[in-house]
Amino acid sequence: RPEREGRADEHGAGRGGQMTKGLLASRGRRRPFGAAAAFAVAALVAASPARAAFEDLPLSPRNAALADSNAADVTGMSGYLLNPAALGGVRRWELFANYDKLYIGLSDGSNVGRQVVAFGAPFRWGTFAAGMNTFTGGSIYSENDMFFGFGKPSFHNKIWWGLTLHELSVKYGTDQYTAMNPVLAKSASKSAMGMDLGVIYFSKKHSIGLSILDANEPDMGIKYTSKVDRKIHLSYGFKPIPALSMDTGLSK
Repeated sequence: RPEREGRADEHGAGRGGQMTKGLLASRGRRRPFGAAAAFAVAALVAASPARAAFEDLPLSPRNAALADSNAADVTGMSGYLLNPAALGGVRRWELFANYDKLYIGLSDGSNVGRQVVAFGAPFRWGTFAAGMNTFTGGSIYSENDMFFGFGKPSFHNKIWWGLTLHELSVKYGTDQYTAMNPVLAKSASKSAMGMDLGVIYFSKKHSIGLSILDANEPDMGIKYTSKVDRKIHLSYGFKPIPALSMDTGLSK
């Protein structure tokens, strides 16, 4: 990833997914035994929605089924990481936990997975949230996201709003190849602060939601610039009856 980072920066790109793919591909060429594993991990990190560092959005089953079109129809802690405004609807203490074991049985034994834990606690003045999101790409690469958020309903529950602050960090594994990489000569890790914003407006049967994730586009590059892309979700929800909801959305 750092090798590709340098080349990408020369062309003005420098995106995390491209960099990771470059490092993993180079490892695959040097270690034929792990070529299949390297390709699988590269595809995981480079494929949509994980196009760069911290772009593999933790999805609940509901969010995944709706293809992230429900930024206007999020509920509880399971929708919080898609739209921080979901905290406005948390009425009791909630705990959300998710574990994904990805690409089981890789030939080199790599353990690729993602773990998410989020906790929300409502008080009279609003709801506070905290949690951790961790992604590991075997011994090659890892991401860690510690986050804290706040949200509340306003205007007689017609508007929910929320914000989240993230402490993001990436770390690259060390072996005989990365030890020779000039990008990692001084450091094999990087940290930065990120911020998410969200709002939802409700009428009787309709809702409109907007979430802006990584609004400040934190730079996760070690030697060269590698910003996390800002992600914008605009969604419309329609609920003709309590048991039925229809959602549509645009994402950028």
